[in-house]
Amino acid sequence: MAKASESMAEAPPSRGALLITAAVAGALAYGYLTAHIPSPRDAGVFWVSNLSAPWLALAFLAGWPQRSPLWGALAGVCAGVACVVGFYAQFFSFGDPNRLGLSPATPLAERLVADFGGWVSFAAPWLLAGVLAGAVFGSLGACWGKWRTRAAGVLVAAAFIFESAAWYLYNDALWPPYSIWFTEICFGILLLAWVLTAAHRSCARR
Repeated sequence: MAKASESMAEAPPSRGALLITAAVAGALAYGYLTAHIPSPRDAGVFWVSNLSAPWLALAFLAGWPQRSPLWGALAGVCAGVACVVGFYAQFFSFGDPNRLGLSPATPLAERLVADFGGWVSFAAPWLLAGVLAGAVFGSLGACWGKWRTRAAGVLVAAAFIFESAAWYLYNDALWPPYSIWFTEICFGILLLAWVLTAAHRSCARR
């Protein structure tokens, strides 16, 4: 019994767990770094870190190496939530009573609970979006990685191509600088071309 316990303790983590951990670390870093890109002072100027397509692509990449769509969805959710956590980490005060409006005499545990509750309430819509979009695009990533499913790759490319159109429909305007949108569309077209070529080669090998 002791030997079995020792062998279990020495067993390496599963490949899926390692890949998900790497995806979470990358997504956290991406969210944190993009949050610290200087934002424009003019409210009518688009902020590049608010592009949504890269967040979806990260969930897709997290699901890509997974062994099944279910594992892909799990990896995508982890990556999506990690992006949000990294992006909004700056609003977590780590129990600072001055930022929380609490007395310095308030116990640390109470401050941390209040801090966490307020942060979750503030970030809840984006956390939910991270869960839903992460599950979808993580699953698509797994389908692409396992079967080179053409539709899965096309959808992630379409996120880059049509984000500007979706932004226009949502806001009834397309905020400048337009070079951001042009660059994103061009990247999406290149990605689409690569997806179609890779899917065609995969079909030819079968």
